[in-house]
Amino acid sequence: MAVTSVRPLRVLVAEDNAVNQMFTARQLERQGHTARVVSNGQLATDAIRHEVFDVVLMDLGMPVMDGFEAVRELRQLEQQTGRHLPVIALTASASAHDRDKCLAVGMDDFICKPFQAEDLAAAVARVLQDAAHIFADIETPYRVAPESNGTPACDLISTLKRLGGDLNFLKQLGQLFLDTVPEQLQSLRTAMQNRNRKLIGDLAHSIKGSVRHFFAASAFDSAQRLEVISVTGDIAVIEQTSERLLHEVERLRTELLSMLFSVREASPNSGVL
Repeated sequence: MAVTSVRPLRVLVAEDNAVNQMFTARQLERQGHTARVVSNGQLATDAIRHEVFDVVLMDLGMPVMDGFEAVRELRQLEQQTGRHLPVIALTASASAHDRDKCLAVGMDDFICKPFQAEDLAAAVARVLQDAAHIFADIETPYRVAPESNGTPACDLISTLKRLGGDLNFLKQLGQLFLDTVPEQLQSLRTAMQNRNRKLIGDLAHSIKGSVRHFFAASAFDSAQRLEVISVTGDIAVIEQTSERLLHEVERLRTELLSMLFSVREASPNSGVL
């Protein structure tokens, strides 16, 4: 895959060596990506919890928390969120043992240092695979719902990758969500007015199960928190969390609607919609 065929990405670079940090960040920027650099695995996992990234470049030997432990923690977190964030290991060794160890903890690919720009571009392309190609073919990009920090409400590239690149299925799944979620949101508003804690928790659980398919991290986190606090939490906190969930789901709806419109414009005869 050519470098230019991959959309601009937000890449987290976990690397403790200052020279390597500068080199890697510059290579990413030259390829049109945005780099966020941290110096150890703990800072990497913290960043992943609070920010949205498309790919992670993970050095293996770092202080505080090494790359192996960071990826183990990340994959455990993803069991709750349902999202899979591609991780490329940065290793000084090309041995089969190191490669197997990287794959065993859940890394998706690896490149050896020092690497060429082409090596980095190829590794990024491999972990994105067909999903990047399919969305690159859509000339009208889907719009990201506005938010204070500029992060998208969902990750449709990862969604499409999980669906095996089946764009029609993604369209169907997105349309089903758009058809069913308004009733859930209205029911949540009513439950909040009536302070029906059980119904609030049940609805939060249901919404959580739906939004996770689209890797909607903020909506998922809000729904999960609301589900937990609905039983015994302070009503003011429940109301605040509920409003946050409503906001995040509306952002997700906006992006899904934009995606569906873009797909129709690009290929009006290609799907069921």
